[in-house]
Amino acid sequence: MKTISLSVKFVAVKFFLFIFLIITFYVLTSCDQLNNLVNPTNDAENGDTLWSYTLDDNFNFSRSTPLALADDGTIFFIAGGVDYGPIKLFALDKDNGSLKWKTGDLETWHTNSNIMIGDKGNIYVTSGYHLYSINPANGEINWAWEVPQQLTDENGNDIYTYGEIGPIALANDGSILLATAGSGSYSRELYKIDISGNILWYRHLYLTTAGTQMTVGKDGTIYKIDYFTGDDFYSLIAINPGNGELEWSVKANHNSSAFEYIVITDDGNIITSIENNVLGMINASTHEVVWQKELGGMKCLIYYNNKMFIYDQYSGTSILNIKTGEIESSSLSLPQQPLIDTKGRLYGIISDWHPHLTVSTSDENIIWESKLEYDKNSLTLSYDNAIYMTSGNKVFALRCEGIQANAGWPRLTHDIRNTCNVTKW
Repeated sequence: MKTISLSVKFVAVKFFLFIFLIITFYVLTSCDQLNNLVNPTNDAENGDTLWSYTLDDNFNFSRSTPLALADDGTIFFIAGGVDYGPIKLFALDKDNGSLKWKTGDLETWHTNSNIMIGDKGNIYVTSGYHLYSINPANGEINWAWEVPQQLTDENGNDIYTYGEIGPIALANDGSILLATAGSGSYSRELYKIDISGNILWYRHLYLTTAGTQMTVGKDGTIYKIDYFTGDDFYSLIAINPGNGELEWSVKANHNSSAFEYIVITDDGNIITSIENNVLGMINASTHEVVWQKELGGMKCLIYYNNKMFIYDQYSGTSILNIKTGEIESSSLSLPQQPLIDTKGRLYGIISDWHPHLTVSTSDENIIWESKLEYDKNSLTLSYDNAIYMTSGNKVFALRCEGIQANAGWPRLTHDIRNTCNVTKW
């Protein structure tokens, strides 16, 4: 029979005692210290970089396209090949910035719409004449819908309808709304597409500029700016989401810097440009103009807690009270096209010449700043105390104490899924 020496027994006892102490430490400290050893970013301060992802030299960011965030925190962005190569959709892990997947080539080198995440998690992206439904788990294409070459109008005539896709939005029932846009001799249409890629209805539009936003109200009504050829003016049109029929319209003259934005207030009213350099609020029930305010320029319409932030590159940011339509403050040095957190703080870019991410209060009190390499950035504020952004050829995750507000209209596309729908978060 073999015997075990006392020295070996002593070593074994020390080993098990060490394990016991580790377990005790783990329980008594509620895992915090151990977690910090594994994940040191827990101690990161506001503005600290948590991780960065560098884009391959063969790709360029689509900087005007907002990042989108899934429910599990996955970050989606679009990048196109150099020399106008086709775009791809990329997915990054929120914890470390690693690449989860990227799609194959989509149709063309650009998109005219947002990356949008549907109610069931599928991602909707447009490129050229196609709308793609993409599986969030692996980046595989569920289906690709192509704009019809020809449709029949209300008079029974065949019309040519093949044009590039412009804005998209999410209907209350989860269907996809999209409009064809841009130049060319074709009939522009507004479509409602179900989640399997089938046309539910379509209606004729007179004019849709690429990038012009479409917005969905509380009851599902679709709001769009359209041009009425016979009357020679622009109007805000309200479309029935069930059948695509026109419910009502209000004159809303074209303003090149602001008419693309349509904002829905907490009580369902609509704020948009109603004359050149005139902002107005329209009652959704009576369709009457509640108030109107002449402004020198309008570049950004978002609001939180009854305060609307309107950016003009010449005079800075103004704050307007949406209940009264009166300017409360003007010529403020506040971020351009800001994101708003649950405490009303603004996150955005504040300088074109020496760009930096700025976090501030509405009274211009800067909380913290982070210098950027370039100014054309896409920012997204998460629910996980992180802000994601592009700068140069990188995607960055920065620590911040704020989380995305789920009230008002806290970013241009309303929410981190980019639905442009007041009921979606």
